[in-house]
Amino acid sequence: MVIFKAANRYAFSKQHRQRRLSILIILGIAAGMAALIIIIGIMNSLQDSQLSRIRDVESFDVTLTDTILTPDEIMKFDGVELAFEYLDIPAMAGNIDTGSTSFVKLRGISKALLDHPRFYLSVRIPGELDDTFYLGNRLAVLLDSFAGYDVRITFLKNGNTVRLIPFSMNIPTMRTFSSSSAEFSETTIITSIDNLRNISSNSETKLGIYVSDSSRLNEVVRQIKEADPDSAPVTWKEANSALYSALLLEKYMVVFFLAFIIIIVSYYLKRSTRRMIASKRKEAAAMRAMGMTRRGISMVFLVQAMEISLIGLLLGIGLGLIVASQLTPILKFINGVVKFITGNSTILASYPFSVHIQTNEILFFSLMIMVCTCLFSLAGARDAFKIDIMEILKNDSQN
Repeated sequence: MVIFKAANRYAFSKQHRQRRLSILIILGIAAGMAALIIIIGIMNSLQDSQLSRIRDVESFDVTLTDTILTPDEIMKFDGVELAFEYLDIPAMAGNIDTGSTSFVKLRGISKALLDHPRFYLSVRIPGELDDTFYLGNRLAVLLDSFAGYDVRITFLKNGNTVRLIPFSMNIPTMRTFSSSSAEFSETTIITSIDNLRNISSNSETKLGIYVSDSSRLNEVVRQIKEADPDSAPVTWKEANSALYSALLLEKYMVVFFLAFIIIIVSYYLKRSTRRMIASKRKEAAAMRAMGMTRRGISMVFLVQAMEISLIGLLLGIGLGLIVASQLTPILKFINGVVKFITGNSTILASYPFSVHIQTNEILFFSLMIMVCTCLFSLAGARDAFKIDIMEILKNDSQN
């Protein structure tokens, strides 16, 4: 109890000359922690938004090729939301009249997939598949098919005398689908899997698997390998490893930069502790004379530094959560002020910011900051062991 009372008095007493520095350190840690929470939350939201589009359309949670398992068998696995066959064939699409061409992907899917939420929320196809080919609306604009021109697609199909032969066919215009993924809409032509299989003479279909919860992805992969040891399931993270790693690297670099600033602020606790020990040598000597050990005196200064850091962390977490919950109104207010002064809106208000805060990340960074604070404070508190009680009391008596 004596240690906590002394530490609190040293940190915030009006007679303490380092009180102003203690307050500045608290404000620095609080500002850094609040910025860390807000920026990590925004980047988590942007990352989730980008990856959700990829997982909905561009790739499935798990992809299987050359497997003995059927979609019905996979649907019985725990954690599997949907399993279905699909067929992808690379092709060249071109407008004969205008000369516009583009590399595309012919995707054959089952009709049942159109009714599943994971698909129709990202891809909207008017009408039935059957033998119809639907161009992505961006691809239709790129090929100028809206002007009444037919689109010719060319791809390699299985032949009778040779393995692969070029094959071309025309697709009627005005048959398009829309997608929330611009890349998917610009590079994809969709038809039924039976139609594409018959035209291409290709039976090498793949299995696309949607998992009910991303946390169960590894469990689903384990069940697939147990049921078919020769299979090679590919997860969406492996299929999009370049983009996924780039998003994570961007996030971690920003986090590292902000965390480094907080560590620098925490380092000043070391200097503050040393200054405090230098100014409180007589009091420390008096406490030693009253029976307190060197370790106990060091604990006073250590607790004082930890108290400053903890207050800064709690203020920063509270401020970060409040600003994160009100980020959109704050940006709108800033935009209103800027527009009033300059007459032009800012780009900050053009994106509907949302913040996705993960509790484990807040706990992790808080723990790291407290560990750094403890190490720096211990380094500063080592000076307390160098206090010679007899020398200080002797000099005091002479004065």
